[in-house]
Amino acid sequence: MAQAWVQFMRDDVAGSVNGLNNRLSAILGAVAEIPETNLTRSERDQLQRIRDEVAHAVNITSGLLRRVDSMAPDSVPHMLEPYTDAPPRPASILVVEDDDSNRGVITRLLQRLGHYVTPCANGLEALEVLKLAPVDCIVCDLRMPVLGGESFFQQLENLMPHLASRFVFVTGDYTDPDSRKFLDRSGQPVIGKPYDVTELLSAVAVILRRGEILAGGGQT
Repeated sequence: MAQAWVQFMRDDVAGSVNGLNNRLSAILGAVAEIPETNLTRSERDQLQRIRDEVAHAVNITSGLLRRVDSMAPDSVPHMLEPYTDAPPRPASILVVEDDDSNRGVITRLLQRLGHYVTPCANGLEALEVLKLAPVDCIVCDLRMPVLGGESFFQQLENLMPHLASRFVFVTGDYTDPDSRKFLDRSGQPVIGKPYDVTELLSAVAVILRRGEILAGGGQT
């Protein structure tokens, strides 16, 4: 009974931290959408202060997770290779995220780069989209209602295995041991929430490079 209660508390804390990281991601995303070229130095300093405060909040949430799970990592395991080549051609990208704010921010960021973006609230919606049209990259959360990211990925491995190498996972759930095992097995780029916009866009570019969508290459 005591062990079950401890596990319940761990799950409750992890769920709360995941929700908080969603909100922090939305804040960083909103900041990234502000064109700094038109700002005064004071206004740019204020934006940097917001980024610094979010980073401080992330350190607090990570510390909280380690208090309930000594195996929780200090940070998300990044699986990114350096990317310095030319910007990719416009590509078809699926954004699978149940949080409205984060889904909207990621969609707009990618659209500004000229990509064709289809937003979905869960894996089931994404499966329906993929029945109608191919995509070059899938930006996907893990913890979602109806059909989560792991189950969605596993279904695609069976139904459309060529798409399994086109995922970028954006999640705050990397502290869960089972999630870590899955993410390690997938071999795909992982961006932790709250995410750094530059790292997210770099991860997408890596996937597009794998699919030879770069300028001078051909679309798959």
